[in-house]
Order: sequence, then C-alpha cells, then structure tokens
Amino acid sequence: PGAPAPGEPAARTPGTGTAAAGTLDPGSTEQLITHLDIGIWHDPVIDTVGHDPRSAYVEHFWLGVLGPSTILMFRRMALALDTSPAGFRLDTIDTAAALGLAARDRRDRSQSPVLRALRRSCTFGLARQVAEDGFLIRTRFPPLTRRQLDHLPRSVQREHKQWVERDARREVQTEARERARRLALSLVELGESYDGTERQLHRWKFHPAVAHDAVRWAHGEGLKQAGSASTSPSTAGNGPRAAGPAA
Repeated sequence: PGAPAPGEPAARTPGTGTAAAGTLDPGSTEQLITHLDIGIWHDPVIDTVGHDPRSAYVEHFWLGVLGPSTILMFRRMALALDTSPAGFRLDTIDTAAALGLAARDRRDRSQSPVLRALRRSCTFGLARQVAEDGFLIRTRFPPLTRRQLDHLPRSVQREHKQWVERDARREVQTEARERARRLALSLVELGESYDGTERQLHRWKFHPAVAHDAVRWAHGEGLKQAGSASTSPSTAGNGPRAAGPAA
C-alpha cells in the first residue's frame, strides 16, 4: 500500500497493442515481453461481495494462497486502475524489480516473473489472459473456497470462520446486504414463501448468512415499512416492485 502506480496509464483494451519485447542476450533470438496491457475484469457478483486487494481480508487469507509478491502486485495494479479505469500499460521489468521478483538466474529470464505471476493468478480465477500481452484482472477478490481454506493452517481456518461470522453479524449494513434485503422484500411482496425467497437469494449468489438476514428482515420489518409506505398519499396505487438482481 502507498506504492506508486505501476506503468503509464493508457486508455486501451488489453491486447490491442503490439507486445513490446526485448532481446535477452546479444546472441539470443528469445524475446522477453516487457509491457502488458492491463484492464478490469467486470463481474457483477464478485464486484458486489468480493474484497479489495488492499483489504485486510486479502492480506489475512489470500496471502497464504498467492504469496506476498502476487498480493503486492495486485495492490499496485488496483491502485493504477483506480486512476485509469480504462486500462494501463504495465512495465514488467520495472514492476518485477520493484516487487523483488527479478530473476536471480539469467537462464530463468525467458519469461517475465510478472507474467508468470499473472498466469498463475488465472488458475485461481483472479485474472484472464485475453492476448499474449493482455490481461483482465479482478479488482475484487472472491471469498476463499472451501478447498482453498483446507490448504491453509488450521489457525487461519479458525480465524476465517470467525471473520465470516463476525462480518455476517456486523451492524453496519453493506451494499450487498441492502441489495439482498430489497430483493427479498420484492419476492415476499410478490407472494414467494420464506424458504423459496431464501433459495432464490442463494441462486443469485448471496452469502448464506446475508440471504438469511435478508429474508428474516423482509418478513418482519420490511413488510411493516412497505405497509406504512403503501398507505401514504405519495405511494398510493403503486404495485409491487419487480424482483431480480440489478444488471
């Protein structure tokens, strides 16, 4: 955190430019990609329930999955995308040096360590390679899967469980919780059952704890508020709201 944004901002689509390459050694024909086009991988679900790469969740739990260098790289890229949401040009050599990823052995320089880290991130669903020199990356990390958690120390697994439970009980209502409550209330107003509403929220990829809270609220306080609003002159005649997650 606080590190300068990598590369020069450029409003471009990843992979639309020509890969910049440099010769490794005077007598070698092997090329090293020195620049990559980086853009945002938009995902309505993960963008809502995910975690910023600079968040405490990523530092505590994704760190053991990806390693510190990759986490720092994503933090730098997220900072650059905050400034240039249309995309930017990443200098792989400067970024590798800044993160301490420069190859220790010249024989290992046939591929940029930044490129290797990004390709490895693709296997975790955090990036997509869209061209030889272009990647789309997530600006929100999804919650860890059960399989990923199983590879972490038991102490970290316990901490993660406590974190999730604490987050579900948090009084401050997040955007995801508010959205789940609105959708649950719409479903209830349209005649959906308690269990049916909860199942539908699960299908829409809401966290089970968030879905449970939303349905309980919709069948209690939410219906009371809706009933009060329907009796006011300004809302008389309004029909039930359409259910379904926003596009």
